Amino acid sequence: MIREYIWPTHFWFVGAIFLYSAVLHLLVEKANIEERTSFIVFGIVVAVVDIISYICCIHDKTIWIVEDAYLGIVPFRSIYSIFAYVFGYYIKRNWEWVVRRLKQKVVACAAIVMFIGFYGFKFLLNRGNIPMWLQIISHPLTIMSALSIFLTFALGNLNPRLEKKRVGTWINTLSELSLESYLVQFLVIEWIADFEILFPVNMIICILLVMIFAWFLHNVSTILKKWILKILLNDSK
Repeated sequence: MIREYIWPTHFWFVGAIFLYSAVLHLLVEKANIEERTSFIVFGIVVAVVDIISYICCIHDKTIWIVEDAYLGIVPFRSIYSIFAYVFGYYIKRNWEWVVRRLKQKVVACAAIVMFIGFYGFKFLLNRGNIPMWLQIISHPLTIMSALSIFLTFALGNLNPRLEKKRVGTWINTLSELSLESYLVQFLVIEWIADFEILFPVNMIICILLVMIFAWFLHNVSTILKKWILKILLNDSK
């Protein structure tokens, strides 16, 4: 209950973005995070904190809890997720080195292996073939899977190829609506679930409604931001 007043949002990632930005600023200013050694040390620290928090603070490990637990007012998943956020900055600052050292085919193979490994692990976990207390392994699998997929597309230099094609326009549109889609998806999914529509019709309806509501929210927020910015600029004169 206290968390709702201090950080009043059910959308954990929105709050996490603000926290991650502050942490990244400190890492850039104080730890020179764009250097390889500092980045590796940061990754080790995140892993150690994640494991210790899981061992000491998550009491019931017999159920799937690593994505839902809170440590006070802090979502447990925000600990390991910050590594992906900082990784994005590190890649941006060291892109030329990444292009020289990494081969797209190797990264693509790694992405496939990590993707299969992640969902294979979840499948075996749910079936009881793997003890549930080992669910913490899903964290590094999630990070490695997501980052290898990201690097596969980044190294493929797809933007220039798709920029002038219709599919490129759709991808850019979906990218612009990513935050809004994240915000409205929960409301839409819960609403559609009440109608008990059969799969895959329910999924198709959810996707369409999420896109529509996200587009509407994006346009409304854009208008509001312009209006607020105009007021602030007029007040500063």
